[in-house]
Amino acid sequence: MKDGVGKLLREIRESKKLTLEEVADAFGSDSGNLSRFETGNQGTTIQKFENLLAAYGIPLREVLRKAAGLASNATITTSPFRFPLLVGERRSPLQNHEWIEINPVMWTAIFAGQEMRLVRTSFESPEFELHFMGYLSAGHTELIGAQKAAPSFARDVLAYLANSI
Repeated sequence: MKDGVGKLLREIRESKKLTLEEVADAFGSDSGNLSRFETGNQGTTIQKFENLLAAYGIPLREVLRKAAGLASNATITTSPFRFPLLVGERRSPLQNHEWIEINPVMWTAIFAGQEMRLVRTSFESPEFELHFMGYLSAGHTELIGAQKAAPSFARDVLAYLANSI
């Protein structure tokens, strides 16, 4: 997280010229906890994370996209993809297509030897995105639906890449 969501949120806070103390109440904690969250030394709850985003007036989707280096209007992108972990440690799936929950907004699975991420981008309405080899599939409205769409998405990405050789 040191180079991901926490760093991005600190940059947003500083750009708004807000102190840790001024934002801590919205975060639902004290300035020490907020500082540790921004530096990646501590996780947080989804509720505190949502409160912080609300205080900044930024939707979750935009924070996750910025942290991943994706354009806000991207539906499919070839940008390099490295998603930060919000809470918890990264774990590798044991076998292909087995989804492992990394944290409450992110899952990972292996397809064709490559990692795919499934990300919940909204808490107001269920929205999920699949990220695979730098490509994005957005607009999934159910977790199970996104998981079922993942193999087809992986095949489409691999076919596109194979045809570009």
